[in-house]
Amino acid sequence: MLGLTQTKLALKFGVSFAAFNSWWTGKSNPRPKMQALIDELFLEVTGQKTIPSDQLTAKKQALE
Repeated sequence: MLGLTQTKLALKFGVSFAAFNSWWTGKSNPRPKMQALIDELFLEVTGQKTIPSDQLTAKKQALE
């Protein structure tokens, strides 16, 4: 939606490309503080006030 590459998103969050890619592919999970920043960006981009529970459930299932 933002047209940002993984490299640019990694820079935005202040992490290495390898760390961001690991999150992206589900090999690891961001720490809670970083997850909060990711959630904030999601809400900002989508214009939502909260993340719908069905999206959270789908995200959790994808990680499993």
